[in-house]
Amino acid sequence: MTCEDTTPPLMDRLQADLSPVGEEQHDERQSELVRQALLRLPAERREVLVLSRYEYKSYDEIARVLDCSVGAVKVRVHRAMKQLREIYLDMAGEVSA
Repeated sequence: MTCEDTTPPLMDRLQADLSPVGEEQHDERQSELVRQALLRLPAERREVLVLSRYEYKSYDEIARVLDCSVGAVKVRVHRAMKQLREIYLDMAGEVSA
């Protein structure tokens, strides 16, 4: 698998594994917004976030899995987080409007 490859079953895993958690309605709404924002990311960006933030893989491990450099993984995670933040803020604005 190369850095540009994506993992199709990732969408299924996200829907199954990233269900909202938390006891308060506000926390559940935020969790749902994050999950929905994550699902709107392109698959290659979603993949590195799932590996690094939800599966707690190191950048070295991710680089080996994706057959790319650690630097490429760092850049990808940074860009994915930036895009996720933008999507989340847009969605949060729509919900509160």
